[in-house]
Amino acid sequence: MMNGAHPAGGSPGAAGGQGVPRYRDVPMGGSLAARFETRANGSRVATSTEPLQPCATRPTDRLLHRAEATPDQTLVAERVDAGDWRRVSDAEALASARSIARSIAQAIAQALLAGVPFAAGGAAFAKAMPPALKKAKPDTKEFRATLKAALETIGRTPVSQGVLNFTATDPFGCQPETGVLLTIAGGDWKLAPTQ
Repeated sequence: MMNGAHPAGGSPGAAGGQGVPRYRDVPMGGSLAARFETRANGSRVATSTEPLQPCATRPTDRLLHRAEATPDQTLVAERVDAGDWRRVSDAEALASARSIARSIAQAIAQALLAGVPFAAGGAAFAKAMPPALKKAKPDTKEFRATLKAALETIGRTPVSQGVLNFTATDPFGCQPETGVLLTIAGGDWKLAPTQ
């Protein structure tokens, strides 16, 4: 909880008082109980003992939900020149996110068509984009569906930070091989030796 914390120059007081900052309890998620293990090589492993709570399948799920449920509600706001507030609604945030995604997808498509190689997570798109481009035009609903299907069927994809494997049930592509150290040997990604 954020109880008892006051910004510099602020002072606690009744909520809503003139010139007095207002506070509210904020639940701090995350694992607060863990099991610790010291391994023979001296490394220590912390494992949460709390069950995983329900969560969104994709990072954008909450944004999509809010844009549908409360499209006109303010998501973020900032004061402009100490005057009025510049506000971005849930619907506006979703529109901006989609615009950015379209620009990125178009840039990747153009680069791949020009033969530009990709590294890291872009390796997955480098494998999935060509078949998607053959079936549909970028920035269309059909293309997004085709690209999604291609990503879910490309299989294990070694990248700089490990191995990704996107499936219909795992849109993040994370697995035990993800988040490991890899090295290049003989022109291919290999698991880095451990000590």
